[in-house]
Formats: sequence, C-alpha cells, structure tokens
Amino acid sequence: MLGKGFYKNTFDAADVRAMFLDEQKRGVPMTNALDYIEFEGEGLGRIEVKGTISGSTETVTEVDLHFNVKGRKSPVTIGLYSIDPSNGQYKYENRYNELIARVASLKFKKCDGEPRMGVKVISVNKAAKPNGFMGRIKGTIANFFIEPPRISKLGNETMLNFGHSLLKEKPAFTFPKAKNIKENRMAATK
Repeated sequence: MLGKGFYKNTFDAADVRAMFLDEQKRGVPMTNALDYIEFEGEGLGRIEVKGTISGSTETVTEVDLHFNVKGRKSPVTIGLYSIDPSNGQYKYENRYNELIARVASLKFKKCDGEPRMGVKVISVNKAAKPNGFMGRIKGTIANFFIEPPRISKLGNETMLNFGHSLLKEKPAFTFPKAKNIKENRMAATK
C-alpha cells in the first residue's frame, strides 16, 4: 500500500455505546470508546495474509495490516474517548479524556467465538496535543495493556474475505457498508 490522501470514518456514538453496555458496570465510566478512524497524509503499508492449504482448499486464517513499513510514519489514527454516566445515561455529550492513537498495525483472525481485532499503536496523545513526545512512550507502554477490542463477525469475516481476494489476485473487492459508521461528506481543501 503506497500513497497519500485523506479518509475518515466516524462511528455512531449510540451504536458504540450499545456494543459495550452489556458488560459495563452501572455508574462506572465507559473508557476508550471508538470515535473515528482516520487516514491522513502519505504512507507505506503492507498487508500480510496467512492461512492453510488442504488439497485444493485455501483458507485464510489471519490478515495483518501494517501501516508504518520501512520506518514511515503511519497515516492511520483512531480517536477515543471516555464517558461519565449522568443519571445512569452514557451520553456522547459527557465525553472526556479524548485521545488520539497512531496505529502501527491491525490484526484479524479466523475464530469460532467472539472476534476481536488486534491493535498495536505507536503513540497515544491527548486530542489537544496530538504529536507530543510523551505520546510515543505512552504508546509503547499501552501495547502491553491493550485488550483486543470486540468487533462484529461481519467485520472480521469481511477482512478475512478481503485477504482471500488478495491471495487470489482478484481485481476488485467490495466492502459491505458498515452499520455503525456515520456518513461523512468532506471537501478537499488546499
């Protein structure tokens, strides 16, 4: 993957909250909710597809996306936030501790149970100071503690199918429309 540009997916806050409410303890802040994923600038990446071959059957078991190949700065960031409950409600308006994490890699694996996405970050900074030096130290430390977030089965299967399309050198792949992404209309500016 080589190129430059801008693309941003903003996640519907109500859907993100709903995904975690069943495991959320009442009255406890919800932490590190996903706000957006953004690609901005120039980058060099690599996609690794791993799997098995049994007879003539090829099965993709893992797809790894690396965004900072050959020491290039990753153009991928994710926005995170926490929410304090107000009167038992987790409202987006009550968000705080807004963070920006620069992503080194994402990993998707074939599984029988609940799928999770592996995440490795380069830095974690306050949204107000997205490029601070301490963010790299925080990112290095965060990688020891990041629990792979739950993702939808459709999202995980889509990435594995994408990997299979790459393996088969298909000329095109259509991603299904995600249910929890808000439409963004942005015009390029100079």
